[in-house]
Parts: sequence; C-alpha cells; structure tokens
Amino acid sequence: MRVFIVSIFLAIGVLCKQNTIAQGIIFQELTLKEAMAKAADPASPKLIFVDCYTSWCGPCIEMAKQEFPKKISGDFFNPKFVSVKFDIEKGEGIDIGKKYDVKMFPTFLILNAQGEEINRVVGKAVAEEFIEKVKLALNPNNS
Repeated sequence: MRVFIVSIFLAIGVLCKQNTIAQGIIFQELTLKEAMAKAADPASPKLIFVDCYTSWCGPCIEMAKQEFPKKISGDFFNPKFVSVKFDIEKGEGIDIGKKYDVKMFPTFLILNAQGEEINRVVGKAVAEEFIEKVKLALNPNNS
C-alpha cells in the first residue's frame, strides 16, 4: 500500500513538473465555430491559427513533431492566437478545406474572430523562420 501511495505522489510530481516545462503551441480541440467564439472574447481577443494538415503529409508531421513543440513557437503563438488543427480529409476539416480553398499541405490559415481569412502561410519551415513568415502574413500590407 505504501508503495502505491508513493507511486501516486511521484506521478503527480512528474505531471506537475511537465506543466512547468516550456511548451510549444497549445492546439485546442475546438470546432472552428468554438475557436471563433473564444477568439472574440472581449477580455482576451485573439486571432485564430488553423493548421490544415493531412495524415499522409510528411512536412505536416514534421511541423507538428519538431517545430510546434518548441518554446519559441509557444511564446509567439499562445498569447496571440487560438490555435486549432484539422485533418482536411476528415470530419469538419473537409468543409474547412473547401471553404478556404486549401489545396497544398501544410497550409496554415490566419483568421479573425469572424472566421475571415487574414492571410495564410503554406509549407514547412523551422520554427524561427515560420514565425517570421507569420509576422509577414500579419502585416496588413501583405494580405
């Protein structure tokens, strides 16, 4: 019994420590409509970052596993965006792909709280380069 209790406390300690470790982009499991409502919150207005991917897309997988988990990615995206991801070949992703005319992967949409496209970034890049591309896409002169 003592071993069990000690194991629980160790597990809780590890989980708590993981939450304090720097994290990358926090993708929320929301519908696009829910993301729009969250982005429109007057207490914390944000844009929406949509990762449009497919299960077979190598660059999509690399971005998800290598670049989005980086601290620099989280530091840039988490305060500014409600981030969501959709497989464009499944569920709600099919309609999103059609609505925003997504034909290349990965495609990253930047939307306002009304779901209107501000701009998009297409293709894979290392985190620092990707952030620069998003900053350029956010410039009204580039939309």
